[in-house]
Amino acid sequence: MTFPGKQWRLLILVSSLAIIVISLAYPRLVSSMYYLPVETALQGHWSGLPIRPNQYAALIEKSEQAISVLDDARYRRGLGWLYYLQALDFHPGSPQGQASLAHARNAFETSLAQAPANPAIWLSLAWSYAYLGLDDTKVVQALAMSLQTGRAERYLLLNRLDLALRYAAHLQTENLALLHDQVELAWQLYQHELLKKMSGSETHWHNLPDLIQTSNPELAQEIRDKA
Repeated sequence: MTFPGKQWRLLILVSSLAIIVISLAYPRLVSSMYYLPVETALQGHWSGLPIRPNQYAALIEKSEQAISVLDDARYRRGLGWLYYLQALDFHPGSPQGQASLAHARNAFETSLAQAPANPAIWLSLAWSYAYLGLDDTKVVQALAMSLQTGRAERYLLLNRLDLALRYAAHLQTENLALLHDQVELAWQLYQHELLKKMSGSETHWHNLPDLIQTSNPELAQEIRDKA
């Protein structure tokens, strides 16, 4: 069967476009297949099924395979989470924990360079800096980015306040205003949890009312009265 010249040109054009589409889609398909076990494990972890220590090596390998096919911010985030959670299992201050945190830091930084508007990853990076004992300025800068890229994520509030109270003396004025806002939101949503933390042995939580004494003295007094 023969085609006129115009039909041949159209056929060649369509075939070329199909090849381009397939070549662009193939890396995403392959990388997503590598990453699927990682995504499943992390979703399970956040839902209350913790990743077991003996699972990390295989899951980290899967993340790295996905990245080798397609260097995507999502895969970098997953790799960072795996190393970060592994560090917490080891204990952050141990040699193994410090090594895992260094890998987590690298993965988080690369992910944020690709997709910076992620308050949860900025917060995890800030904790990684803190656990690694890096300069206070780096911790505060990452924490500030977490505050600036998403103030109202309720699932971050308590964890963000925990770190912020440890580094409150190093926060700049504009970030302190955001932090005051976080205290007010947390008091509305997690009053019982905050009171429990303030009655515990971690002394930085005892400074919570002092943090907002200037900006909201009425709330500061209410917190003191209920604590």
